Amino acid sequence: MRDWSQAEVASAEVPAALAAFSASVAGVQWLHRLVLAMQLVITPRAGGGVRLVCACLELSGLSAFVGASYGSQQGLNAALEQAVMAVAAEQRAALAEDMAPRAMTVCEDESFHPVSAWWRWNRSRVSLCWSSTPRTARPRLGRRP
Repeated sequence: MRDWSQAEVASAEVPAALAAFSASVAGVQWLHRLVLAMQLVITPRAGGGVRLVCACLELSGLSAFVGASYGSQQGLNAALEQAVMAVAAEQRAALAEDMAPRAMTVCEDESFHPVSAWWRWNRSRVSLCWSSTPRTARPRLGRRP
C-alpha cells in the first residue's frame, strides 16, 4: 500500500491535503485500518464478497490510494481469513481447558439427512456435517463420548 499511496494522484480527483495525509505514516496506518475494517465487516459479517470491498473502495474514491483490484483485495482477504481461523483455534483450545465434561445431545428434526451440510463454506474449503461435527468436536473440547 505504501508504494501505491506514493504514486502521483491527479489533483482534480483528490484534494492536495488528502494526498499529503495519505503519504504520511499516520495516513498509511489509517488506510490500513480502514481497508482491514472493510474486509472484516463486508466479507464475513455482512456475507458480502471481495467484489463488494472493491466496489466500496472504488465508490469512496479510496482506489486512488489503495489497490482496489480483485486480486489485491482477495489476497488480503485470504490472509485475514487465515489469521481469524488461527486465533479461533487458539481460543477454542484455551476455553476448552476450563470446561467440565458433560453430556451433549443433538436433536435431529425431520429435515435431517446424514449428508446434509450444517455449514458449507466454499466447497473446496471447510465442510462440516451434522453427523460428523459432534464426534469431531468432543475430543477437541475435552468431552466424553
